[in-house]
Amino acid sequence: MHSKELLKWLDEHKIAAVAKNSFTHYRNVLKTCLNTMTEPILIIGDYGYPNKRVAALMSAGYYFAAKKMGKDVRVIMQVPKIRGDSADDDVVKALMNLKSESIIVLCLSNKLGKMGSTGKSFRRFSYSKGHRFISAPGLGSINTERYISLVESIGIDYYKLQRDQIMLKNILDWGKEVHVKTAKGTDIKFSIRGRRAISNSGDYSKPGTGGNIPVGEVYIAPVEGTASGKLVIDGTIKHRWGATIVQDPVTILIEKGKITEIRGGFEAKLLERTFDWAAANAKNKENVRVVGEFGIGTNPKAKLIGATILDEKTINTAHIAFGSNYWFGGDIYSILHVDQIFKDPIIEVDGKKINI
Repeated sequence: MHSKELLKWLDEHKIAAVAKNSFTHYRNVLKTCLNTMTEPILIIGDYGYPNKRVAALMSAGYYFAAKKMGKDVRVIMQVPKIRGDSADDDVVKALMNLKSESIIVLCLSNKLGKMGSTGKSFRRFSYSKGHRFISAPGLGSINTERYISLVESIGIDYYKLQRDQIMLKNILDWGKEVHVKTAKGTDIKFSIRGRRAISNSGDYSKPGTGGNIPVGEVYIAPVEGTASGKLVIDGTIKHRWGATIVQDPVTILIEKGKITEIRGGFEAKLLERTFDWAAANAKNKENVRVVGEFGIGTNPKAKLIGATILDEKTINTAHIAFGSNYWFGGDIYSILHVDQIFKDPIIEVDGKKINI
């Protein structure tokens, strides 16, 4: 389905006005983050699930904003995808036929899906074609009525955030060891010696660049095999089927960079099943249960709502991801990258507490 079909669908579900009323925030993203000029804009979204229509609303919001700006914009909507699914044929075809140095906007309930002839990695594909992109995966975990929380988190001063994150990035860039603790029991150490942090602050103005929207985190790839200790997830867990606000904290024991045990209730079982699925389908099974990322949330308007794309950006949270990190400075290749978010971290770099 394309632009007219999306607009008709919005009218039928009586949510067209919701998307139209938020277009100014999306215009801010297109202008400030992507520095949109005359490039074609391709929006890829899906219709979500009953009571979870945020992906469709975001797709429409970007569409209305682009139209208001007089841009050449096209929308393609597909069936929601989970890990292991393939993208719809018309999505793959549209990506293959897209003019070089275009703009791609992804608004997805979960994943884009396998890309067939375009290659395994959307990031690599975009880089090779000089496309600039923004991506919002995992929206299917958000109830439609929480859409406003997502919109608020993108209506920020991006220039200020970019300035504010420079100091935090510099601390991690020059650091050697990180020690993270929480009152709930997290107590983990790992090396970051020689690694460089990534500041996710929304500057996607150069060809071949892109990243998540909402923004607001500084993250780094810990040195492989150095993380040891205990991680207690009391915020949000990411799993194969989406993300879940934690009701029963999940405890993960880690030795030499690898998970040795997972304890907890229902959420812990979801995580176990996710790792089991990944190991059964991965070429590099040994890379599924390994520490791949440490990140710190910095977005002043983000809230925990049960969607990793927003929750990991929330101030007074941090997250550790398991799986792939090759695209931001690590050596781990995996079909999996799942962020686990915990609240109120005390973070020390080389023995000095840092303030967010």
